[in-house]
This record gives sequence, C-alpha cells and structure tokens, in this order.
Amino acid sequence: MIARHNPGAIESVVIMMAMYLHLGLFAREVAAQIAEQITELDTGRWVAPPLVPPDPALAEQGLILAAVEANLAGSVLNRTVNL
Repeated sequence: MIARHNPGAIESVVIMMAMYLHLGLFAREVAAQIAEQITELDTGRWVAPPLVPPDPALAEQGLILAAVEANLAGSVLNRTVNL
C-alpha cells in the first residue's frame, strides 16, 4: 500500500520497523529487570552494589581530589544561586 501511494516513505517505514524490533526487545528486558529489582526491594532481598575503588594512578596524579573539589565548589555555587 505505501509502496504504491508514497514510495518515498518506504525507507522511513523500514527504519521505524527496525527500531521497533530492536528497541521493543530491549525495553521488555529492561522492564523485566526493573520489576525484578522492585520485587527484591519489597521482599528485603536487595543489596546495594559495591563501590568501585578509585584508580590508584589517578589518585597519584591528584586528579580525583581535583574532581571532588570541583564538584564541591559546584555544589556550593548551586546552593547560593538557588537561594
């Protein structure tokens, strides 16, 4: 039907079909994982994931400290602007 009435739209239709097929499956998987995590929260079985330790090479260069200081400075700035 589309090919006969609007052949220029065929490419767009095929792209939308491919996106739906790809993202539809992904969305179902994500929804299932979220439902599982909600169930774990409701039953008290959820455990927070462990924190990743900072990279020692970055710590030696002082990059982590600089990033933390910049983040804190931004937080203080945001608080003063929001007042």
